[in-house]
Amino acid sequence: IGGRYLRANGRYIRWNAGVSVDHSVSSMMYWVVEPIPAREDMPALPAPPPNPPYGYLLGVYLEPGRLIRFVRALDDGHYPEDPEADGWQQFWFRGRSAFRLRDDLGFLVGAGVYYPNIAMCVRAGRYGRLTPLVVDLPDGGYGESLEIVVFLADTPAYNDLRHPDVHAE
Repeated sequence: IGGRYLRANGRYIRWNAGVSVDHSVSSMMYWVVEPIPAREDMPALPAPPPNPPYGYLLGVYLEPGRLIRFVRALDDGHYPEDPEADGWQQFWFRGRSAFRLRDDLGFLVGAGVYYPNIAMCVRAGRYGRLTPLVVDLPDGGYGESLEIVVFLADTPAYNDLRHPDVHAE
């Protein structure tokens, strides 16, 4: 049986820790799936990392950069599924901080006026279920793109969101 299997990396080569897709079956393909309970309210985003004390250090260590493609959902939750369709915008984001990403998106969807009361949702593939982004972005990912659907607060779609309880035991 062949197919596309998720494989955990890093067992033998520690620097290659991550997940990849492979066509062959191995012991690294066995996963335990644990449900994450939902919570009604949006958890606080992790605090942004402190700014480096010296500007010249930025040239030594660059944070990963990603292309962020985003669209603002209508009040009822509808949005264009195809990221090539009208309504989708994009910008280059450097770093991992969900807090800073929300700030940037809040400014962009507010048409130049900072609007922090938003929820960011990511989707796994074009037809994946929307999941609220409540943790920092993963390490690496340089040059990858991330699709985000933005919901404004106090809309029916925003109020219908269920957030993962990332601190559940």
